[in-house]
Amino acid sequence: MEGLRKTLEEKPKIYAAAAAKPKPSEAAKPQASGLMTTPTHTIIVSSRCANHTSDQVVKAIREVVDAREMGIGVDRVRKARNQKVVLSCASQEAIKRIEARIKIRSKDLQVTKPEPALPLVIIRDVLKINSDQDIVDSLKGQNSHITEGLEWEKIVARVRYRRRARNPLECQPVLEVSPVLYTRLIKAGHIYVGLQRRPVWDQSPLYSARAASDSATVKYCREEADKCAHSGGDHTGLLCQARKNS
Repeated sequence: MEGLRKTLEEKPKIYAAAAAKPKPSEAAKPQASGLMTTPTHTIIVSSRCANHTSDQVVKAIREVVDAREMGIGVDRVRKARNQKVVLSCASQEAIKRIEARIKIRSKDLQVTKPEPALPLVIIRDVLKINSDQDIVDSLKGQNSHITEGLEWEKIVARVRYRRRARNPLECQPVLEVSPVLYTRLIKAGHIYVGLQRRPVWDQSPLYSARAASDSATVKYCREEADKCAHSGGDHTGLLCQARKNS
C-alpha cells in the first residue's frame, strides 16, 4: 500500500520536463560487441577434371589445406558457378600460403585470382516486356547521343540481373558495362529503352581509395592513409612520381 500511495502522489511528467532531462554521454552508451571487419582477399579454386562437382572440389581443398596445421584463418568458403570454389581470408599472407600449398600438393586443383569487376548501372522502371537483348540493343541503337564514337567490339554491355520494381509490369535491370560507357551513362542520367526514357543510376559497390586490395570497399576499409593505385604508396595518383616517370 505504501508503494501504491507514493506512485499516486508523484506528479505526471510533461513533455518539457522530459526533454530537459540531460542525455546520457557517449561513453555511457552500451557498445555493440563483435569483431571488426577487415578487407578480404580471395582466390578461386577449380578442378582440372571437368566432371568434378563443387562438393568434390571442397573435399579436395580440405585434404590439401589444413588450416589448423598452417595456423591460418579462412573467413569463408563459397561455392560458385562452373564447379568453382571461392576462398576468402582477411590477410593477403594467408591467401598466398593457401595458394602455394594447393599448387605444391595437388595436381588436380588449379588456382586463379578473381578478375576486377566492371562497373554496374541500374536502369529504373523498365517494362518487363523488354528482354535482356532488347535492353542492350536499345542502349546501342537508341542512344547514339551517348555512345557516339564507341567501338562496340571493345565495349562490354550485358544485363547481370533484374531487380523488382513497385509496378509488377516493370523491373530494374542491372547492367555490367565498360568504364568508358559507364562514365557516359552516369553523366547523361537518362537513356531510351523502347518507348521509354528511363533514369540510369550507379549500382557499383563503393571502393575505398585508401585500400590497395580490389576487394576493400569503403564498408570494410580500415586503412588510415590514401593508397596509390599505381605504386601502392601512401599518396594519391596525382602525386605519384613513378606514374609520372612511366
